[in-house]
Amino acid sequence: MKKKVKTGILSVLLAMVLVGGTVIPGVLAAPVVAQPQQIAAAGYDLEIQSIFDSAADYEKYPQMEDPQEEVQFLESYVSPAQKAINAMKARQYSDEQITSVLNEHGYGWDPKTGSCWKGRAPTPEEQKDINYIRGPNYSPFTQINESFSETEKDGTRDSAAGATMNLVDENTYFGINLYMCPGDMAISSTGTFQHVVTTHVGKRKPSGADDWTEAGVARSMNDPTRQYFTYDNDEGGWQFHGTASSSASKNYKIYITSTYESAGYVYHIWIDGSWKRSGHLYYRQTKYNCANEIWALGSNPFSHDATSSDFQNIYLYKTTGYQWWGNYPATQTYWSPDNPPYETHYMYGSSWRWLTWA
Repeated sequence: MKKKVKTGILSVLLAMVLVGGTVIPGVLAAPVVAQPQQIAAAGYDLEIQSIFDSAADYEKYPQMEDPQEEVQFLESYVSPAQKAINAMKARQYSDEQITSVLNEHGYGWDPKTGSCWKGRAPTPEEQKDINYIRGPNYSPFTQINESFSETEKDGTRDSAAGATMNLVDENTYFGINLYMCPGDMAISSTGTFQHVVTTHVGKRKPSGADDWTEAGVARSMNDPTRQYFTYDNDEGGWQFHGTASSSASKNYKIYITSTYESAGYVYHIWIDGSWKRSGHLYYRQTKYNCANEIWALGSNPFSHDATSSDFQNIYLYKTTGYQWWGNYPATQTYWSPDNPPYETHYMYGSSWRWLTWA
């Protein structure tokens, strides 16, 4: 009789565990694995949801007067996207589940390297244009007209041209802070097809492969709205970050930290005081250039800009504080000899003011 009572009690307890989720002391419960449909529901995990709820505050760049304080902030910065990724990994979310949650809140990441961003990916039509102008031969470290060669069916050759201001020293500085106003960025169905005003950061790896990131404004005939963008050539590609004004000068920061991970040194990008992207570069000390790039189809001439692109108040981060990009360090400028865009530069305060136009 006692044996039957014990058996009955065990049956009841087992039913409670299976149906109600009751945990019996001494009985190990199987780990809970989050399901995609559960994760998709807002508030599935309160701690993770709280990261997204407070993200706007942590994406803002604080006001700091002391350059060393600024460097300390940049060195220790962890984006809300990265915090959420870390929290989800700790809870054994799958890569697919992490991607789903990030996308739901306007973020993305590269599961292979851990790079992350806040923005939107190009549409298929936008990506088609990007693949064309930034094809396999494109490099920010060569003159653009030398790395672009496309011929139309009628035998006419599409053309590309650019102007750049280049920092000669590639072994000292690990970040750049500047203000850029994109200007008119003229485009036309019978003229300039695509226009990009940007700042490149990076240099070639020992293997010879290009390795860079950038931030700027892009505009094309297929999408005439000027858009902020960031790009990494081997982590996440292009991402767009909202509409840009032709006449507003905005702050851009690209900083490479001393934190080294398997994919390289961690960098952060900020546009107009808001975090946009984090990724990796092979080197911490890199090359820098500001660039105005244009493309035209067939025999179309480049369109004329009503207003110039304007880079100013540029400084570079170094081990102790920063260095204005002015008469020192050494600078080289380049523009296409037979075509626009053109350039001029002069000292404006403590740094170069670089104007470029088509």
